[in-house]
Amino acid sequence: MTDKFKKLFLFSKGERIALSVLCVFIIILFIINILIKQRPVKHSFVDSNLDSLLTFYHSAIDSLRKADSINKSKILSYKVNIVNEKSDDYKNHYKVKERKKTDKFEKTERKVSGNIEVPTVELNDADTVQLKMLPGIGSSFSKRIVEYRKSLGGYVNSSQLLEIYGMDTFRYNGFSKYITIDVSKIKKLNVNNDDFKTLLAHPYLEYDDVKDICNYREKRGLITSWDMLIQVMNNEPDSLLRYYIEYQ
Repeated sequence: MTDKFKKLFLFSKGERIALSVLCVFIIILFIINILIKQRPVKHSFVDSNLDSLLTFYHSAIDSLRKADSINKSKILSYKVNIVNEKSDDYKNHYKVKERKKTDKFEKTERKVSGNIEVPTVELNDADTVQLKMLPGIGSSFSKRIVEYRKSLGGYVNSSQLLEIYGMDTFRYNGFSKYITIDVSKIKKLNVNNDDFKTLLAHPYLEYDDVKDICNYREKRGLITSWDMLIQVMNNEPDSLLRYYIEYQ
């Protein structure tokens, strides 16, 4: 038992050195502690500058936030400017496009009127060759004008050309001053004698209109006036239809 207890206090050389160093370190700490208590208390460098460090930190954070806010404002302003610039570019592009379109048409008109005197065209008698003499009218439109004239039975007003597929006011205004119309050349429909198919072929008559006309003729007799025709038809007809109808 005694031998075992003695063994507890037997240390190797390395352990003795370590114990010696530890004891010296404890003594030094003890001495330093006594000296510190006897001297006036002084703040360490970190303690004395803690407030200034915190102030600097908050100042730096505020600066970063302001810079970020300014950058966001600049980015937003930049995006708005880009949108406005694109909008202005589109408007300018559209204006340039319209101006080019106008200039092109005016050049074509000057070329036609400069080299060849534009004739006055009677719309209900002109063929495709004569119609192509009009500014802005080529092969396609000249054919459409003639085909629509056949469907109508003739034109009573030049504005009816705007009913043709593809015709717009810009093109129409370019040649309308060269047009005349002889309404005596209009081929009229006989509302009391023409059959269902003939009446239906007219652009201003719908299926229900023709059906009402034919039913009235069979059951009640002749239609003798425009006012009477309006009463027979359930739908309000185009006002120009009256120029294409005869009652005898």
